[in-house]
Amino acid sequence: VKKTQLVDLMDIDDPEDLNADHNTHFTFPLVTIENVLILDASTLLVANDNNFSERTQFIKLWLDKPLALANFVTPRVNTQTWIKNASLLGDMDLNDHSFFGWTTVLLYLVASIRAGYKAKLTFTNKESCYFWLGLTGLLIVLGLNKQLDFQSNLTEWLRDSAKAHGWYAQRRGYQLLFISVIGLAIPILLISLRLFLYHSWQRYKLAWLGIVLLMVFVIVRAASFHHVDMVFYQAIGSLRYYQALEMLAIAIIIAGTFFENKPEPMTARAINTAKSMVYIQAEGDAVTCPSCGKQPLAETKHGRVFKCKHCRQVYETRLLNNATSKPA
Repeated sequence: VKKTQLVDLMDIDDPEDLNADHNTHFTFPLVTIENVLILDASTLLVANDNNFSERTQFIKLWLDKPLALANFVTPRVNTQTWIKNASLLGDMDLNDHSFFGWTTVLLYLVASIRAGYKAKLTFTNKESCYFWLGLTGLLIVLGLNKQLDFQSNLTEWLRDSAKAHGWYAQRRGYQLLFISVIGLAIPILLISLRLFLYHSWQRYKLAWLGIVLLMVFVIVRAASFHHVDMVFYQAIGSLRYYQALEMLAIAIIIAGTFFENKPEPMTARAINTAKSMVYIQAEGDAVTCPSCGKQPLAETKHGRVFKCKHCRQVYETRLLNNATSKPA
């Protein structure tokens, strides 16, 4: 058996500049060539699973030298039946038409409705609704992105830009920088939200677990590292790992809208609206709540008033040398 190279996919003649990149040579980077279909003696149809997004790319190639084909039957390929899904964004097509793709969209819809309902419920009960409002917005954006696929279109635009400006060969360094920045930014954001939404962190732990898993999914998919993609593109039957992770995260968020740690009813002993005094030797000294013993997050200063997040005890810190009366 003799092998003959017919096409170098990284060096394809493009004399008419069909992709409008001002270059007469076209490159077709590949991870896995899924199919090669002979349309006729001079034409090939190549399908490339690029692992950068969920869309398989097709390219039709005309050969310089016709193939010597014996008893060849021309395949019936009707390109008129290739339906392009128009969207409000023009040429941007829908991303995932699979059963699991639409199931994920349905889960996003249910989760956003449940989160919106919880926001309305907490607002009606005169409680803080910022957590559920923010989560509702996040779920709506991610649900739209599931089919509009903003990140894959962004990845393709960056890849084309990298080729046009000559830094495509150094893309791994930029990918590492990107995932490092995102990997640091998201934990900082989550920690900041935990401090700002302290009671929601304590009360809605299941929903927060789903949010963290969803952020892990977003980071992995946005980074688009080939070796990471190869792991997440593994499948359990027809369900890929990344699909399972995304649906699991959303399902946990939905469960979190039903299950929460109810705040303990405040007994007469626990409620203390009268301000207590805690005396310190110097500003910055560590103190604890006189009721439950928990340490506050803020630094102690003379005259600073604290309200314990655990038992709602109100107390004030004062310097001993500035106190009008010493504690008994």
